[in-house]
Amino acid sequence: MMFSILIPIFNNFKLFCDAADSILSQTFFDYEVIVCDQSNDGTSQLIKNKCIEHGFKYVKSDIPSLFKARRTLIENANGKYLIWLDSDDRLKSNTLSTLNTFIKKFNNPDMCFYAWSTISETNVLINELVFVDCNNLDVSFISKNKFLERMLLSSDYNDLWNKCFSIDVYKKCLEEPIEEISMGEDFVRVQQLVQCCEKIILINCPLYEYRINSTSMTHVFKKKYWLDYSNYFRISFDLFSKYGNQNDAYKNKYLDFKLLELYNLIVLASKKKNNFECNEISIFNKQEFYETLHSYFIHSKSLNTKKRIILKLFFNKKYSLIVFIRKFKKGV
Repeated sequence: MMFSILIPIFNNFKLFCDAADSILSQTFFDYEVIVCDQSNDGTSQLIKNKCIEHGFKYVKSDIPSLFKARRTLIENANGKYLIWLDSDDRLKSNTLSTLNTFIKKFNNPDMCFYAWSTISETNVLINELVFVDCNNLDVSFISKNKFLERMLLSSDYNDLWNKCFSIDVYKKCLEEPIEEISMGEDFVRVQQLVQCCEKIILINCPLYEYRINSTSMTHVFKKKYWLDYSNYFRISFDLFSKYGNQNDAYKNKYLDFKLLELYNLIVLASKKKNNFECNEISIFNKQEFYETLHSYFIHSKSLNTKKRIILKLFFNKKYSLIVFIRKFKKGV
């Protein structure tokens, strides 16, 4: 078995059908599909029936945890390479054939990182990403250290769904368990996997269609996300100390990126005042990375004025003002 396509699903039957159709359109056939269903909206039987219809392996789990779903899927996989497909996204019709061609051509790399398209909820193309690293080539190599450096500066490198890892890499990583988190989990998992890789290729053609979905968890906030981001930032800072370029220009870019991520987290939390009235944010504010970011923010001039206003209020613990401003001035 060459590929295992792994699909975690939670209450998303309609778009799952679209994802399934994209698999059935493949022109390479040495693959299996495994679905881990954690739905609680009454659609589980529909999902199971669809899996039976298409010959997909169906696994039911009653615990809504993406972390646990992914581990279950990995443990059930038989393919030499594992491909993730979110239940609201799509594969291109040539995804498997292209991956198979380059895996054979470049002697079984540990990881393939491929370009992708972004589509709307109604399947309208929004944009396509192209890797500047490839210099107009279809594929190029990138070192593990360089990839990790890029991960520290851009969220484009952090997702699981645009990567194909060998099962051997996953087996190594399963021996080193990571803490379960909801936000930032892809970064935590991917950096662990990449550190186990020796050969990485970039494939400079879109093989995945990522859908902008207004109901995804990235558009909601839970108080536990303060703790998730505490772990995420801590692991990111540890990775920076190990793999990040330590010159001032790179360090400043890294801290600018972390401030931008913190700003986005604050904006997400600002939908409700009580998101700031919890013990979790007190724990977040006591972390070493918090002091590092605060100190850098004071002495830097990064980000635009609107973002700096929100960050300054946050560091000064003026949470009510943040909620007020965000409610009446959506551009801030």
